[in-house]
Amino acid sequence: MSKTKFSPGPWSHGCFGSTNTNCQCKYIFSGGYCGSVATISVDNGLRIADGGNDSPPREEALANMHLITAAPDLYEALEEILQSIEYAYRAHPDISGKLKAYQDIARAKVVLKAARGEL
Repeated sequence: MSKTKFSPGPWSHGCFGSTNTNCQCKYIFSGGYCGSVATISVDNGLRIADGGNDSPPREEALANMHLITAAPDLYEALEEILQSIEYAYRAHPDISGKLKAYQDIARAKVVLKAARGEL
């Protein structure tokens, strides 16, 4: 994996959404830090005029939490898949569907650059 500037994985989430604890911590943690690397926002059920926060509803916030927690692993997996595809195309230039794969490779490179803050 290439050198990145973001907090190293694996990341883990707090107890938000857990039914077996009273803790509803909405933080995302990196193993290298005691503090959080992200906080999940959840709709508080109030109108904006009454102090509402206009955040995602609970189920969407839970899904966001899982996606964000998986981010370092997703980054690493995409980078490894990209390397494998590029190797396969260099080793077997006759593989069909080449144009679509080149488009996918280009998109994956852009996504990885965006994740590194290089765009």
